[in-house]
Order: sequence, then C-alpha cells, then structure tokens
Amino acid sequence: MSGDGMPDAPAPDPRWSGRRPEVGNLLRWFASGHLAGPLQPIVVTFGALAAQLTEELTDDDELIECLRKLVEAKDCAVRAAIATAGHAPVWRGAGSAPTPPPPSRGTPPARLL
Repeated sequence: MSGDGMPDAPAPDPRWSGRRPEVGNLLRWFASGHLAGPLQPIVVTFGALAAQLTEELTDDDELIECLRKLVEAKDCAVRAAIATAGHAPVWRGAGSAPTPPPPSRGTPPARLL
C-alpha cells in the first residue's frame, strides 16, 4: 500500500516486456486477485480481450487507446456490479451526498451477492 492509502498498482506482466511501455502499464490494470470473488470474472473477461488484442495487434497509438478504453470500461463494469449488488452508494456527482439506490428491479444475480 502506498503512503496515500491507495493500493499499489499491480506489477507489469513479464509477457509484455518487449512491447511499448504503455502496453504493459495498461495491461496490469486487468489483474483481479485483489477483488472480491464475484467481481473477478468481470475483470478476467476484459483482461482476456485485452490480452488477445495485444497479441494480435501492433504497438501503435490505436492499440494504446483501445487498451485505455478497455480499462475504463472494465472499471465501469466493476462499479456497476457493485452498485447492482447493493454494496455501494449511488453518487450524484463530485461533492454531493450519497443517495439510496433506486428501488430494486428484482434480486441481483446470485454470483454478485
């Protein structure tokens, strides 16, 4: 854990050591070991896609942007799963107070509970 209380970033995967530094720096955000069990399959799915694209595409600016957007999408999916399972407040925006989640539309999938 770093001095600011945030967890340290996962170490880069040695498989990507011959690639542009940005590739390894982005791919390490697809590690899932630190997440609760029900959230891990979400990250693994995005990680598999990121690894496949990295293996098939050349190291150019478009691949870097693609990986950057996959990291963003993965983060959104994890937050959505947490909110769906009722483990996090729904925020209206920066500096606002949390509001209760909307009325349930049914029971969340068992894998997220």
